[in-house]
Amino acid sequence: MKKEVVLAIVISLFVCFAITFLIIFLRHSSQNDPHKNIVNRIALEGNNSSPSATASSQIQIFSPSDEDVVTQPDVTISGHAFPSSLLVIFVNDSDYIITSDESGNFSAPLTLEAGSNVISIHGFDANNQPDANQITVIYSNKSLEETLVTDQDVRDATNN
Repeated sequence: MKKEVVLAIVISLFVCFAITFLIIFLRHSSQNDPHKNIVNRIALEGNNSSPSATASSQIQIFSPSDEDVVTQPDVTISGHAFPSSLLVIFVNDSDYIITSDESGNFSAPLTLEAGSNVISIHGFDANNQPDANQITVIYSNKSLEETLVTDQDVRDATNN
């Protein structure tokens, strides 16, 4: 009887130590997740920085251009930021986490929604200061020729 009680106590202690170790390990690994840390910092600090496209921003967006009108929902955003750094791209309700290369160049496929799409890219410079840039891209499922109104269209509409 005493052997079973001692064995139960030893097994209980072992299980408690294993659970404690697992909890400590999971907390430590989640604190070291670079994606989680950058998203949290952007949420806390990045909102204080203006994400507008200014000359002072070191995050440059080459393609697409601000206020571009596209006829396909899938676009590739490309530009230049900080070398080998994590960048967070927000498009409407979606977010994308990417890494720039050693030269600071980045490229990522995005999916746009119909209408106006605000694309903002957030990151941190070499001094660990938040930086951001923002553009607006309009996705129309109609071609530009279908949406343009000519002078003849206006005359025809007013004569009817």
